[in-house]
Amino acid sequence: MIFLILFITTVNGACSPTNSDVEGPFYEAGARRTRQLAPPAELNNKQIATILSGQVVDRDCKPISNARVDVWYAGDQKTSANPNGQVHYTFPPDVLWYRGWTLTDQSGGYSFQATYPGVYTSRPIPHYHVKVQTKTKSFTTQIYFQDDVPPSFEDYVRGRSSQFPNVSFNRDGSRNVVFNIVLQN
Repeated sequence: MIFLILFITTVNGACSPTNSDVEGPFYEAGARRTRQLAPPAELNNKQIATILSGQVVDRDCKPISNARVDVWYAGDQKTSANPNGQVHYTFPPDVLWYRGWTLTDQSGGYSFQATYPGVYTSRPIPHYHVKVQTKTKSFTTQIYFQDDVPPSFEDYVRGRSSQFPNVSFNRDGSRNVVFNIVLQN
């Protein structure tokens, strides 16, 4: 597995911490350990297919291994390949799509096969929720996308540059979203 380690901002040799954010009402502690967050048909839809990856480090820029990284988001976007899609979260007893967790590797790396997050009426901004748990702390943030911030959320994301990932597109149209997380010591 290859991880791109990009854009961890340093100040005087220290990494700048990622902003925390609200957990929101849809976290499910019972999500499964998996790197595949969406149903296969959606992962094959290159309009929304996304590899979400990054590195978890401490304020001294040292990798944190064996940290639990949970991700959840609203999925099932309507696209030309999925004309009946209706953005939603999933809850027990249904299969918990659009959510899962993994442990970071020795370099603090994590990776998920996901889809680009959808928007819904009460939260019209595409976003992923991320929770990192180590032996000593729990940290929650959200990932936003610079080119997808609606006017009603411009004030909310002002000053939250640490919550914007590096996004690149593959030739097939799928995305790579790299989001590094810097925890306070």
